[in-house]
Amino acid sequence: MTALGLIADGIFAQDPENGYPSGALAPVAPTIHATIHLMGAIVAITALAATCFVFAWRFAREPNWYAWTWYAAAAGVLTVAFIVAFGSTPASGPAGLFERLATDVQGLFTVVLVARVLTGTEVLSATTRGALGCATNSTARRLINQPREEQ
Repeated sequence: MTALGLIADGIFAQDPENGYPSGALAPVAPTIHATIHLMGAIVAITALAATCFVFAWRFAREPNWYAWTWYAAAAGVLTVAFIVAFGSTPASGPAGLFERLATDVQGLFTVVLVARVLTGTEVLSATTRGALGCATNSTARRLINQPREEQ
């Protein structure tokens, strides 16, 4: 959903507003391009925040990831808080800063999460290993990564 929202944002430009860009006059009513841009932005930022909350819910159920629950939830709350601040700030004020912060919180969360996964941190809980019938993470990984036999 985030990708669809961002694609819409990239294709449909927003209207000039309150002298931005410099010297541009704001239209009397929003154009259809600006309306589609706004809808795409709403879809993208809602999906970004929802992703954080879904990760928080999942991390709360995995013992090896439990410590990440609060970070994921905080990233979701901050994303929502910054986008609300963006929407309630006059365009001539720090609105752009709040908009960037809303997306940067999610970006930082994603980078740190991917870094943890790529470092090979033990990610399978005892429950997950038990469901696979394995005693260790390395056995579970071999089972998961082994090629399937042709039928």
